[in-house]
Amino acid sequence: MDYIVKNGISFKQDQVLRRKLISLIQICIENLGTIVGHEIDVENIIWNVAINMKGPNYKEAAKEFVLSIDSNIEEEFIFISANNVINFEDGIKELQIGPVKAIDTRELLNLVDPKAEKKWLIQVGKNIGTEIAVFPDREDENKREYGWITTLPAESWHVLVKASKSNVQEHALWLINTALTILRLSYPVKHNTPLFPYINEKEAHPFDPSIITDNNIIIDKSTSNIQFGGYSLPRRYTITNEILDHLQSIDFDKRADLIFSSNEDKLAARIAHGIGWITRGRHTADRSERFLFFYTAIEALLSFNPEAVTQTIARYASTLLDDDIEKRVTIAKIITEAYAIRSKLVHGGHRYVSYYDAYNAQKIAEDIYYSVLENIDLNITTQQFESDLKKASYGLQWPPKD
Repeated sequence: MDYIVKNGISFKQDQVLRRKLISLIQICIENLGTIVGHEIDVENIIWNVAINMKGPNYKEAAKEFVLSIDSNIEEEFIFISANNVINFEDGIKELQIGPVKAIDTRELLNLVDPKAEKKWLIQVGKNIGTEIAVFPDREDENKREYGWITTLPAESWHVLVKASKSNVQEHALWLINTALTILRLSYPVKHNTPLFPYINEKEAHPFDPSIITDNNIIIDKSTSNIQFGGYSLPRRYTITNEILDHLQSIDFDKRADLIFSSNEDKLAARIAHGIGWITRGRHTADRSERFLFFYTAIEALLSFNPEAVTQTIARYASTLLDDDIEKRVTIAKIITEAYAIRSKLVHGGHRYVSYYDAYNAQKIAEDIYYSVLENIDLNITTQQFESDLKKASYGLQWPPKD
């Protein structure tokens, strides 16, 4: 028997209590899901209810617990962070992609509430982060009060997140990842532009600083030649008026909103599940990780039959990527061979993935999603999408006629 202290109150704790606590937390997470539910938040709610109990009134405690869980589900947050992957030109102030907004940091100043308990100031600068600062007292200029100054780069993220508090940052990152690939696959055609990162380039993380200086040294033992690291900066998504005009012409806002908010039985929801993995693939430099993330995205869209994954995906992917029968055969062969590599990687622990394999994985994944976004009504059901794709894979027209 040991004790745990919560808010100055001691509770006896033994293995039986701990097992019951864990069991209750697991039941909550299974019902809430892993976005609106988080183990730490649920446990904190349980202990708060225990702290507030007045005697052995278990019915009232259970009611308070349920109400607290309901309140936790409905929480909505604004996530603000440095934006390291998008920059604006032509005087552009913001780009909205569903719940994700890339925004000129100066536009965030109106978020600062002058009546807040603690003074808070946002400024643009290079030393990114939040630090304690001293300000003149709002009521007496001769006094001082403590607050915070947050320094952000010229562009920031402003993300509306519906999640448990402990899940906010992780879920915000997933929403940003989804938004980035929606943007990437919406402009320009085949995303072949110096304004965006190229295929097989490591993309900057949305809000973690990029390491731009390589301090490593490589020595060739046979010649004693020395190779030093260098300086590099990941290419960013440069948003211009030309890009905004194009996005408006394809009804980009409607596309993004549909992907972020569609019902689970719609094709748009399946798109949403997959494209975040494409972004994660672009964020890593490791060839094996890139390869796995891109094929995870492909499976998220095209995996319907768990018993014949390789052949189904090879057939459907080749149908989406080309109308020519011989070219489809070639594409299907590339994907089948890629799955042999994937099997060794996942089941055998091998990491024998070439740059060519990683490049192909990204190109196939992005081209598949691009084909769907450009040619298919995202409001159709997943069942209809599979049915049309299956027919086309046996020789009928793709995309299907209305």
